[in-house]
Amino acid sequence: MKFSLDNYYEILKMKAGQLAAGELLQLKVIADTIDLTADDKTPASQGGYVWFSYFNLLNRSDRAIEPEPVSGGAATSALTLTSVYGKFLSKLRGYVVLANLSPDDQKRLSKLDEDIRAMGDDITKLYIQDRKNWKDFAEAMGYRFGDDQAFVQWAQYSGNLQRIQTLINDIQMKSFERKTILDKKYQSQEDADVIAADFAFSSPSSRLRYPVYPDYQYSDGDSFNPVYLARLPLGSSAIFDDRHAISWGKTLKHIKSTSDGAFSGVFDRSSQESKSISTDWKASGRGSYGFLSARASASESVSIQEDFIKAQKLTVGAKAAFRIDINPPTWFKVGLFSHRYVKDNPKDFEEFFGAKGSLRYYPTAIVVVRGISVAFESSQKWSYDYKKTFSASGGGRFGAFGFNFGGGASYSSTVKEHKVDQAGTKLEFSDDPNTIRFVGYIVAQNTTYDASIDNIVKNMP
Repeated sequence: MKFSLDNYYEILKMKAGQLAAGELLQLKVIADTIDLTADDKTPASQGGYVWFSYFNLLNRSDRAIEPEPVSGGAATSALTLTSVYGKFLSKLRGYVVLANLSPDDQKRLSKLDEDIRAMGDDITKLYIQDRKNWKDFAEAMGYRFGDDQAFVQWAQYSGNLQRIQTLINDIQMKSFERKTILDKKYQSQEDADVIAADFAFSSPSSRLRYPVYPDYQYSDGDSFNPVYLARLPLGSSAIFDDRHAISWGKTLKHIKSTSDGAFSGVFDRSSQESKSISTDWKASGRGSYGFLSARASASESVSIQEDFIKAQKLTVGAKAAFRIDINPPTWFKVGLFSHRYVKDNPKDFEEFFGAKGSLRYYPTAIVVVRGISVAFESSQKWSYDYKKTFSASGGGRFGAFGFNFGGGASYSSTVKEHKVDQAGTKLEFSDDPNTIRFVGYIVAQNTTYDASIDNIVKNMP
């Protein structure tokens, strides 16, 4: 069959993308599962985990976008959107400082920024160490991972809680001095906007402490809400992650229950191969990414290949496929990407907006599917025992369009075991109808850099 990853891309774009002007769909190589509570109103004492669900969505949304049409894996980019935006903001603010502050203030500000970054790195190392050690201790002693009372007692004597708190206090003092230097009247409104964005980004009010374990693991899980989480001590710990807050355009209940974008696409040997990814992105999205894969022994692989040579028809379907809009966070100012300092100095911002830039594209939505299924029909009976090898307890792994079925899969209260059905000439791999997979991003492209470079070239003598 001539079916390719591009054909699946077309289905997803049509059913789930709903692309606005200037938006593109980026596929992920590995469609990982997202564990979400079945109801955003179920309290922790009844098994709910609303805020842990938001944390799971946050970890998919707060990601720098690799400038490729097909990219990433379960962990997506190694960089967060927050980190690369903060670096961009720091560089942009450097131009404002140079134009508006005295040399002494510039020097002091640079030292404060350096100290704050270094202390932030130290805190990260300490809480990662605490997270690992606390988990080992809790498992050994039979505590729930989210038992905040037991954690505080452990952290005071065996963890780094006091060292982290001291560093946080130092950061707050230096941040206050930093704000005092920057808090002045700027002649240019554009410059003032950069400083206001810097204040918004660095303000504690832009962040929440998210639980890193399900809400029901915490003794106070029923009390979790924005006010409760905002009032927790600043800084990440072994049981809470201090992150810039993001919200979404759909409720957890809607995500779990909607049938939006349900589809069933049928392809056979008469279907034409598509090149839509290359057309949309003006770059090849296929590369080394095949749309089918199987991990098995050498002899088994030969049998599987011989089976699939005889395949006549492929049906890919889902109970739902839709976008979850990322509401523009107050700390993320897209308008700054077109600031005059960016336009006038494009090469200085190439790391953000150039061909490989970390902010050339930014996420406007994540795309998910629920209850995915992939079915094949052959001209003969399937000879290989797919059910045995690619079941959840089997040792092999079968992949289609980034959806992996087989051993090593992770299951939870809302991520149920997949099924492998094999009968005669039919073979089907399917998720449980309630299992949600993260399959890609809707992204917007910033074109200021390209336009600025074109303008410079055009005006060359």
